[in-house]
Amino acid sequence: MKKDSVKKETWKEWEQTCEKLKKYETTLKRVVLTTDKKLLYQAEYNRKMRAAQRQQ
Repeated sequence: MKKDSVKKETWKEWEQTCEKLKKYETTLKRVVLTTDKKLLYQAEYNRKMRAAQRQQ
């Protein structure tokens, strides 16, 4: 009996940890995606500005 209850507790803790990790992972992905997009936009903006300066 005792072993089973310990296993169940450990399993519950593990499931909760997994859930937390999943949430953390999705927020991380979002942050990385927005950062990547910002960097891309910044690079594109810089390219356009340089091109505009060359034309003047």
